[in-house]
Amino acid sequence: MLSFTISLVLLVYFIPNISAKEIKEEEFEIGYIQTLLSNSDDPVVSIKSKYQHIEIYDSDHFGKIFVLDEALQLTEKDAPHYNEMLAQ
Repeated sequence: MLSFTISLVLLVYFIPNISAKEIKEEEFEIGYIQTLLSNSDDPVVSIKSKYQHIEIYDSDHFGKIFVLDEALQLTEKDAPHYNEMLAQ
């Protein structure tokens, strides 16, 4: 998995025709940092309400990526695990 992520990052930075957005989740207090790459800089959906900014991005590896107020919330790939925890 690590080599796959490194390969994607190398592709994004060294091939100028590939455009991808980095979606980061950082928790410095516990030392957790995660970065996902979307297929494009532009979201599939972007809605801004009075209280929230909702964005949906598309990724080949993770499927749809749900971002709420610039914070990563959920991906299609991990949705079944998240739903299972809520159902228990």
